[in-house]
Formats: sequence, structure tokens, C-alpha cells
Amino acid sequence: MPRFGLAAVHVDKEKANSFWRTVRPTAGKTRSGSDAAVVPGTAGVTKLWYDGRAKVTLDQSVPQIGAPEAWARGFDGKGVKVAVLDTGADLNNADIKSRITVSKSFVPGEAVQDGHGHGTHVASTIAGSGANSGGKYKGVAPGADLLVGKVLANAGSGAIQASSKAWTGRSPRAPTSSA
Repeated sequence: MPRFGLAAVHVDKEKANSFWRTVRPTAGKTRSGSDAAVVPGTAGVTKLWYDGRAKVTLDQSVPQIGAPEAWARGFDGKGVKVAVLDTGADLNNADIKSRITVSKSFVPGEAVQDGHGHGTHVASTIAGSGANSGGKYKGVAPGADLLVGKVLANAGSGAIQASSKAWTGRSPRAPTSSA
């Protein structure tokens, strides 16, 4: 991440003390002699973030955006159609199978069945019932209808033309010049 002036490092436990002494920002004085909030350590570091483990938190992120309050007021996505243009969807996934109203593959030679997993993840985040987790991992709009378009192959990539055709109903045209 040098482009952003950032670096990621891993420090073994036995070297942690010396690493910390080198990078630790300290309180100090500005050039004019007044107190400064933070002065870079000897390595020039002005800010340090600790790394942590990432984990699935749909049971936390959905409440963070206020979805349970919306559901309580009757807004659960019912009557809303959401297009998921991705790697398809697992048509047998208990969280979403009853929400998929239309599905089509725009990838030559591949069925809409998700062989990658990303499209299923996205569809579940949108309209998952929570059936696979006893209700713990429920989507934002569990009443929404899903229109699943497979525009990315099972390898997770695909042609822009397939995405455009799924979205607009026609293939993209080449740009024209009036010169």
C-alpha cells in the first residue's frame, strides 16, 4: 500500500519490544517549542493500527444499519425486486431459494448455479431468510424478490458484455466518433 503511504508488517513476538521502540509515536515539541500532540517515532511513523482477525458478522452488521427496526415497522423488502448480477446463486440454498423469482445465465456454457459462491453470498446478504443459521444470519431485506443473473463465470470473472447485456437487455455498442 505504498501508494497511500501505508505499510503492513508482521512482527514476531520476540522482536516486538524493539519494533515498538522504533515506531512508537511520542509526545514532543514543535519547531517553535510548544507542545505537540504526537511526534513520529524514529521510523517516521505518525499513526499505527493493530491488525486483527476478520470474521463473518452479518448478525451484527444487519442490526447496525437498522434493519430490525425497519422490519418491525413492516419494511422487510416485500414487493421489492433486487437484481443480483454476479456468479449466479445456489438455487438449493435454503436462505434464498424461496426468494429467487427469476434466474438466467448470461455466461455461455454455464448454468445459473453458483460454482464460485460470491453471488450466493451477495443474494443472502440482501434477502437471506437465515434458514441455514437458525435465523442468526438473516439478510437486510428477507422479503425481497431476487432476480439472479449469472454474469460472472464459476471462476469469478467474466466479460463486460455479459454484464451489460444482463443489465440493459442488449449488448454494448462500440463508441462512435463524430470527427
